[in-house]
Amino acid sequence: MDLLLITDPNYPEKEEESLVQLLDQGLSRLHIRKPDWTNIGIEKLVKSIPVEHYSKISLHGDLKLATDLGLGGCHFKSDQKILASSLRKSKSFHHLNELLEVENRVLDYGFISPIFDSISKQGYRAGFDHQALRNWMHHDKRQLGFSLYALGGISRSNILKVKAMGFDGVVMMGEIWKEVDVASRTSAFKGINKELIHAR
Repeated sequence: MDLLLITDPNYPEKEEESLVQLLDQGLSRLHIRKPDWTNIGIEKLVKSIPVEHYSKISLHGDLKLATDLGLGGCHFKSDQKILASSLRKSKSFHHLNELLEVENRVLDYGFISPIFDSISKQGYRAGFDHQALRNWMHHDKRQLGFSLYALGGISRSNILKVKAMGFDGVVMMGEIWKEVDVASRTSAFKGINKELIHAR
């Protein structure tokens, strides 16, 4: 199972240093999601990361900016049309019936959420019955032409549940960014990654 990380949407302290450390420690893929940031702010964040990691970075919602910055991927919001590109393409989903739509066949991977109660969003509850989700993954996932990652409330304590559901990997956010410094974020990442290795 792969481990992906979404940035905190705000301005956490030592964010740039944290991202570099996590990528250096083996983070599979980084998703930059800064909905309220300007392009200049996003560009500054990207340029704080060594260029050798750019192929492992996807930008949310802006294909042109992702291309201009030389990043490896673009992530489309659930209500966005998927645009043609040579970059890796991913998309957010919130309902199982959306996954098998024809236009999604061009994707490399997708996120579906929320699987568990959110860590970072107060009151954002799990959106799926886990037994129904397991059944869908067992019977219908094989029809997808892309990998599927679990998002929403993912923590070290529920990694094995995600594995049992049949996902290809997990997407972290709150479990990492609730930590207040680089060392504790890196430690949390290593602990979660260890659980993933054992889950393979």
